[in-house]
Amino acid sequence: ALKHVRSEKDPYTLMRMIDVNVFNTDKTIQQSIDAGAKKYFCVSTDKAANPVNMMGASKRIMEMFLMRKSEQMAISTARFANVAFSDGSLLHGFNQRIQKRQPIVAPNDIKRYFVTPQESGELCLMSCIFGENRDIFFPKLSEALHL
Repeated sequence: ALKHVRSEKDPYTLMRMIDVNVFNTDKTIQQSIDAGAKKYFCVSTDKAANPVNMMGASKRIMEMFLMRKSEQMAISTARFANVAFSDGSLLHGFNQRIQKRQPIVAPNDIKRYFVTPQESGELCLMSCIFGENRDIFFPKLSEALHL
């Protein structure tokens, strides 16, 4: 799995994000088609549903490439929110600050939804096993479990 955690303040990381999320995805889909693979699976993000930043926009463009290539092979996707305690997540930042005995800060005007690493893995497996062409799997997120 290739993941790009971004900083939208640096043009080089923005270029890397587009390269990973758009061009590398298109390249690996084509390689899969050329190799005769029966199915292609890709991880997206809830931010692709209504993009308001470069991460969401690059994943939305990636999904558009997926839909176009789905005419040539079966493609399924898992789209989910933040993975709890993954690198770059808000909870990961909390954990680092707690270990350093620093105050915990977070924006109060944004809701963050999380899935556990196990839930994200299960969602990916379900998409791979049960997903039909053009299916996008996403978890049901609880209002009781957000920050």
